[in-house]
Amino acid sequence: MKSLLKRYPRLFVLVTGCFLSVGMLLFFELSLRAIDHFGWYKHERRFPVSARNPSDLELAKEMSIAMSASVKKYVPNMDPEIAKQVADEGPSVSDREPYDFFHNIYHKHNLTYNLKRFTAKTKTPIYNTTVHFDEFGGRVVPGRSKTASEQFVFIGCSFTFGEGVEDENSYPAYFQKLRPNVQVYNLGMAGNTITSHLFELTYHSEARFKKLKIKNGTMIYLFIDDHLPRVIAPLSTVSGERSWIWQKHFYDWDDQKGAVYKGKHFERRVRQWVYKFFESFYLVGFLGLEYPSMRGDYAIQLFVDMVKKTKELAMTKANIKKFYFVFQPSISSIGSPELDKALREAGIDVLDLRLAESYYMFNKNFELVLDHHPSALGNELTARLLDKKLQSQ
Repeated sequence: MKSLLKRYPRLFVLVTGCFLSVGMLLFFELSLRAIDHFGWYKHERRFPVSARNPSDLELAKEMSIAMSASVKKYVPNMDPEIAKQVADEGPSVSDREPYDFFHNIYHKHNLTYNLKRFTAKTKTPIYNTTVHFDEFGGRVVPGRSKTASEQFVFIGCSFTFGEGVEDENSYPAYFQKLRPNVQVYNLGMAGNTITSHLFELTYHSEARFKKLKIKNGTMIYLFIDDHLPRVIAPLSTVSGERSWIWQKHFYDWDDQKGAVYKGKHFERRVRQWVYKFFESFYLVGFLGLEYPSMRGDYAIQLFVDMVKKTKELAMTKANIKKFYFVFQPSISSIGSPELDKALREAGIDVLDLRLAESYYMFNKNFELVLDHHPSALGNELTARLLDKKLQSQ
């Protein structure tokens, strides 16, 4: 052994270094697991976000005045004192059956569902709402004009759908109130991203869009931070609460064709196994390691091409004349400024509602208590900001 070490001293240094490195990684991994066991560290992934946009104080002031009456009469979805008592119970859970139904909505119309969310341990109600679907498979928009010649079609996820609020409190419904002389359709759905709408326009356009008989349509796609990971299904989504993302449709990048449909995320068995192996290490979550990167070229170019193809299909199959990509009011965004720049270069009209973030940040009532979805106030703010932006176009 000694003679071997004398003959290959560099090999000895290399092997020793490897053992020390593995030992240190193992030490940190076991330490993090111990800390998590005693409740000192929560094993959760945090998505990287960019620097905040400058606040538009004048617009914030204008919105504050316009919404003063709504703020005064607003009633939170649950008592704040009760919320404090159950805040540490862990992630809330939903009545899953209606959500499973959502993902096969294309041929189901004129239905009513009761949607509930409650805390994990004591099952304390967070919200309890009644949802109505119209004859087009979208959420009912009260007060929709039957004779208007101009239509607005809203697509997106639960933020568009209006999770946690009644039909009249979704942001498309508030937009209808602001513009009573147009027809508003809410085609948002819980868990959706641009993938869902591209797939529907490609393979199921006859189920809803053709029945709408749009003549002079404008499509609004509301983007939230979580849409990018839903498209690429990165390492952090392979297990736990976010594993539902792996049940969604999957598009991959092709240098010749751009975004190409490849089936479902869970059908990539080898990648899923590899992701689960690495995601099981606490050290990966602690360091915030992510693959693919949500701000990398792959994610951005794939997502932007899907938005572009959705726009093109909407114009050819649904008679949409204008298409707007809208950044939801928030304090940050994963893809900004990279995503913003790439969208504009691809010819996508972008409306950035994040400029009113100062007002959004100062009022906690803009989100549902113990839930990150917008409240009725948050949805009204989104509708007013969107209406303001569209007037300036």
